[in-house]
Amino acid sequence: MHHHTTQKRLSCTTSKTIAYIRASTDKQDVTNQRHTILEYSNREGLHVDDFIDVTITSRTTSRQRRLDELCDLLEAGDTLIVTELSRLGRSTGEVMLLMNQLVAQGVTTIILKQGLTISPTAQDLTAKVMVTLLALFAEIERDFISLRTKEALASKKAQGVQLGKPPGTIQPSMYDQDRQRIVELLTLGVSQRRILTHHLGYGTSNSLNYYIKTRDLLPAPIPRTLHVRLHLRVENKSTFVRGKTRARQAIEATILRPYHMKKPRKAGGAYTLTISYETNADLHTTIQTILRDAAATADQYHCCIEAAVRALDGSGRSW
Repeated sequence: MHHHTTQKRLSCTTSKTIAYIRASTDKQDVTNQRHTILEYSNREGLHVDDFIDVTITSRTTSRQRRLDELCDLLEAGDTLIVTELSRLGRSTGEVMLLMNQLVAQGVTTIILKQGLTISPTAQDLTAKVMVTLLALFAEIERDFISLRTKEALASKKAQGVQLGKPPGTIQPSMYDQDRQRIVELLTLGVSQRRILTHHLGYGTSNSLNYYIKTRDLLPAPIPRTLHVRLHLRVENKSTFVRGKTRARQAIEATILRPYHMKKPRKAGGAYTLTISYETNADLHTTIQTILRDAAATADQYHCCIEAAVRALDGSGRSW
């Protein structure tokens, strides 16, 4: 009990540290400021006695920003911590008035972003404060503009006002005048680089590519077909199981028939398939899928396969 009384008496004579957090309705902003202040206080061995959190909009008054409450709470020897000078007011004049008042009250102010400590015990304090603040005015004013913009946008968003242009809005472009020409050249297979250098004579690769993509001007890929020869051998995995005939029949019916399967010799293992594709990657994927599915089907009948695919277009391609 005696220990508790001593602690209470000491707290009456010990200076305190207050942290002031001012933010828009963005909760992340409040969290970031609190984290920055706690990180600094832990590093410097300071104990923050209280946090004053203020969430504001563009129309929040000085009283609502709790500045009067802040000044009443702080006494000579106390310390105020704030992340940025611009958190202490909505204009440079407002900040100056508050700083002068805090100095007159004997309060030390620590501004983390600017790395500034304004202490009443410093010599020629007024000159130091004025020089420092004047040097920071440009930076502070930028911060004010940013904060006011965020607060105004947050206020409008809270009122249900849609910010920015509606989704899907497309801005006018310098390429609009040649849109039809660009479409015709793309349809003919002319590359974007050649369109720029040989037909338009203006613009950049990035801007033209963006224009084409956002307006969906690329022509639909023209499907191509390729005739291939499949040589397929089916064998039983065990001499005790004879399922290769049924396995081949299942492969023909479920895997090969959708590709317009033709079998030159009824008893042979050669097939002609017709495969539709858009790109070489599509073609490769389709053939690999045919071979994989054929192997899986054979496995269901305890069989295995050996297969080879060759293009019949004279290109010499094989899989």
